[in-house]
Amino acid sequence: MLSVLIPTYNYNVTTLVNSLHAQLLKSQINFEILILDDGSNHVINTTNQVLNTLAFVTFKTNVKNVGLSNNRNLLAEASIYNYILFIDGDSLVISDQYIANYLSNITPETGIIYGGRIHPKQVSKKENYA
Repeated sequence: MLSVLIPTYNYNVTTLVNSLHAQLLKSQINFEILILDDGSNHVINTTNQVLNTLAFVTFKTNVKNVGLSNNRNLLAEASIYNYILFIDGDSLVISDQYIANYLSNITPETGIIYGGRIHPKQVSKKENYA
């Protein structure tokens, strides 16, 4: 039913993905979470690799940097479900009802839904970036 697609570059997405994963499991829908690092080749990818141990989650890296738009297109092409939720890797989920709210607003006629997440006010380079 839902493919959650997360483009990222040199960023630790484990907190975001764990939050989304817990909410998706609770929703009891068919889902996948696909994360694609855009060729950063950074050690942070080792941290993100642990996400591959979660059910229905795949973390991969591009061999070379292809740019945000192409990275999003690659994620969309790889997705398997009818509904797609794009969320940037540096986003924060601000509600434990994020997925429930999203699901309550999609219908076969739904075009685009936007909102429900924020970017952190400050990002610690030590924890999240190269």
